[in-house]
Amino acid sequence: MTPGPDGDVMFHWRTLALLLLPIAAAAQGTPAGTIYGYILDPHHLPLPGARVVVESANTAATRDVLSNHQGLYSVPALQPGPYNITVEANGFKTIHQAGIVLEADQQARMDFALTIGSRTETVTVQGGAPLLNTSDATVSTLIGNQFVENMPLNGRSFSTLIDLAPGVVLAQSNFYEQGQFSVNGQRPDANYFMVDGVSANLGTSASNLGQGGAGQLPATSAFGGTSNLVSLDALQEFRIQTSTFAPEYGRTPGAQVSVVTKSGTNTFHGTAFEYFRNDVLDANNWFADHLGLRKPELRQNDFGGVLGGPIVKDKLFFFGSYEGLRVRQPLVANTYVPTLATIQGALAAVQPLLNAFPKPNGPDLGNGTAGFSASYSDPSTLNASSIRIDYLPSDKVTIFGRYNYAPSSLDQRGGGSSETTYSNVADVEYRFQSLTLGSNQALTPRWTNEFRFNYSRSRAINTLTLDNFGGAVPPPDPVLYPYPSFASPQSSSFAFNGDFNPYGLKFLTGRLGDNLQQQINVTDNLSRSLGTHQLKFGLDYRRLRPETQYVPYQVQYIFLSLSNVLANEVPEAFVISRTPAELIFSNWSLFVQDTWNITRNLTITYGLRWEYDTAPSSPNGTLPFTVIGVNNLATMTLAPAGTPLWTPQKDDFAPRLGIAWNPRSDLVVRAGAGIFYDLGYSAVANGTSAWPYVQQNLIFNTTFPLSEAAAAPPPFKTTPPVTLLVVVDPNHVLPSLLFSPHRASDVETGNMGSRYGIGEAGFGD
Repeated sequence: MTPGPDGDVMFHWRTLALLLLPIAAAAQGTPAGTIYGYILDPHHLPLPGARVVVESANTAATRDVLSNHQGLYSVPALQPGPYNITVEANGFKTIHQAGIVLEADQQARMDFALTIGSRTETVTVQGGAPLLNTSDATVSTLIGNQFVENMPLNGRSFSTLIDLAPGVVLAQSNFYEQGQFSVNGQRPDANYFMVDGVSANLGTSASNLGQGGAGQLPATSAFGGTSNLVSLDALQEFRIQTSTFAPEYGRTPGAQVSVVTKSGTNTFHGTAFEYFRNDVLDANNWFADHLGLRKPELRQNDFGGVLGGPIVKDKLFFFGSYEGLRVRQPLVANTYVPTLATIQGALAAVQPLLNAFPKPNGPDLGNGTAGFSASYSDPSTLNASSIRIDYLPSDKVTIFGRYNYAPSSLDQRGGGSSETTYSNVADVEYRFQSLTLGSNQALTPRWTNEFRFNYSRSRAINTLTLDNFGGAVPPPDPVLYPYPSFASPQSSSFAFNGDFNPYGLKFLTGRLGDNLQQQINVTDNLSRSLGTHQLKFGLDYRRLRPETQYVPYQVQYIFLSLSNVLANEVPEAFVISRTPAELIFSNWSLFVQDTWNITRNLTITYGLRWEYDTAPSSPNGTLPFTVIGVNNLATMTLAPAGTPLWTPQKDDFAPRLGIAWNPRSDLVVRAGAGIFYDLGYSAVANGTSAWPYVQQNLIFNTTFPLSEAAAAPPPFKTTPPVTLLVVVDPNHVLPSLLFSPHRASDVETGNMGSRYGIGEAGFGD
């Protein structure tokens, strides 16, 4: 807890993890790697002044350094890929080592022992042994492109391969934990994704902002995969660090997933692909066949290609990719609906509601309903395209830019719920765009710099409609949207809940979600080789601006029985108004670290990271409310509108230490420890689905439709008309809120999260 601006104590929780596990010794905050090693004479003594030239086999770009007095050389800030190394010194034969492959975030050691001879004599070595990572204590898993190409991945998303890493456990998603996997006991929303060195944690959902709205989940497609970030054929490799990281890594204590995209080379390369499934090759679905239904369509066409090559040889390169996915998922509906006699016997006002359901084609169940079954297919699409340009103005500087655009959509009949009528269709759209610019500069043989800039947008839209599936008759808009100022599906929504035993039937219409996430991410890392030390200093700034555009108006009718519907008796009706919300999250990270090669077989990495996560702000004045006076629950009350949710901590220092010992050529012993901080923002983004963004009137014992006066949207209130209580959740050691509305069956509950005063709330029973 920290003092608030008015002197009262405010909630201020932060996840602090002290992990006594191996820590990364010198991984890069960007996906660049380092080739280093010792130059030795025939007696295995250090050989200073030897010239080491590292040449990219793809672009012919070169970097050269001299070995120091300890015989040590280091070439940092190298993009992953194949390299050739040339070592020359006066009085010794020149060595040319070809076929060295550097991986993402790798500290690759390559020692050379020179033999006496003329400098003009060359010893050529082809396809050296894999580079031994003797200075990196990271517990990590690298997935290369060749491995990806050889795997039959369902959905062609690299995210499924993360499950192969040690320590990864799949997690079941829910409203409060929306991440897909947990690493070494960390929360599922504590994983950090990077593409080409910049954050890809800007996910959002089609209903509310969710945890992704606070930058704690990656942006995914409508399919739930990561093809929108990088198509598999444009993926060079990615590394998953599952425990402990060097000071340059942080922001979250979970896995650090670093993805590297392909770039063009001096030769043209391209591929084209088509993967398909078709029901022509399959038998009928058992459930459809059992009910005597036609075989529903099964179509899956995944197609596309990549092309890369030179624009100007040795200088300018391009790499483009496209992937299209068309899916028709076969499904079978087996439910019950009102009978024709039930519809005809209802009062005229509610007949349009009952007509919105499919017409029965099964046995009469004797309670006013009859069976309905049908086969159908849900369509979904993905179009992911990207272009990357690499420019080498000199041997010392590389510049690249990558633009990615990946819209996707998914139609779900039944609205994604077993209780919703099959004539109700949820249309979910995801639109993802990202622009990344970067540059690596070899300022001097000892100084290098890596810079990245990114702007990204992730948008999710959820719209529900009614169609004529199974003979259903959608009600006209004036029936569903009676309030004149909001008489359209774009500005209002309608919910019909009919609790017909045993399961209930309902439908919803209108735009239920339109959420946007925008990101600006800037990183810069400066490296300096100094004797046996590799110093590194870095900055990482990220600014997120999530916006939620709920439909402004909703009316919801709850019929507790079929007899209520027939008699047009509505026990409960809700009239709900929603206010758009905009938030800003800013995160600053600074680090300094030193990788010290104490001996040829002992390396220590140590350093310090500083995290500064600002309290959320709001450009349009829609900041969530917090509470003051929490030291005395009897006097606790809401803080004035606009009060910061907490006072940011400025002393979040995270020391790190990692040790890698190489006692013999085939053994590396790693150990380390570190302090890690989490963001703690998740509940703030989720809170935009609750008061004060959502205001509601509850009307008892009314009829359909509501009068214009009763259907008027409730006015915006900054003071809740209910009692405010605080309950401690022993499972999360976090407070929760209970609102006390009209009766116990309508209680709304919420979780305030790690540093947040007012939490989520639901509606209805």
